[in-house]
Amino acid sequence: MKKEKNVIDITTPSGFTCVLDRDKFDDWRFVEILGSNDGLSDYKMCVFVVNNGLSPEDAERLKEMCKKSDGTISATKMQNIIAEIMSAVGEQAKN
Repeated sequence: MKKEKNVIDITTPSGFTCVLDRDKFDDWRFVEILGSNDGLSDYKMCVFVVNNGLSPEDAERLKEMCKKSDGTISATKMQNIIAEIMSAVGEQAKN
């Protein structure tokens, strides 16, 4: 992946790759929504990350990767990969 300023290159254990805007994931408002006392469900958090954290191209690639043989998109697989992405972001934040 091409390395740009303020980006995080992510490759999840399941093989999904994406480039995230480091500033977006370091924005307190973004983090506040993820950790709000309203208690976002895991699926709401996933939708938020896909819609606000990934580029439209990466979001579509993720959906394609999670597509089942019947054409539906596995919510469980999406949730697992988003968890992997968030874990990788957390590891990058420590560095």
